[in-house]
Amino acid sequence: RMEFPDVQEALKDQMGDRHIMLSYQWDNQELVAKVYDLILGHDINVWMDIHGGVTGNINEAMASGVEGSAVVCCFMTQKYEKSKNCSAELNYANDRGTR
Repeated sequence: RMEFPDVQEALKDQMGDRHIMLSYQWDNQELVAKVYDLILGHDINVWMDIHGGVTGNINEAMASGVEGSAVVCCFMTQKYEKSKNCSAELNYANDRGTR
């Protein structure tokens, strides 16, 4: 495991209480879960739907994930681009000015 303490601290300072939101199409769930674990292993706040990010109404949960994020990290694929849910999530993040 590589360590970058200065980068990690700078990232945490900029993010505050916000998180990195992982946005993906379900075919990539295994890869994204590994990225989630990697980010979390560096003690950085990260949001993923299958790790408690979604409870109740999926649209409200995704909106909440976007609203609490400092950045949305998209795992772009052709299926992601064609997904109505993924598109709505990304457009909402863009409309809010989320990076």
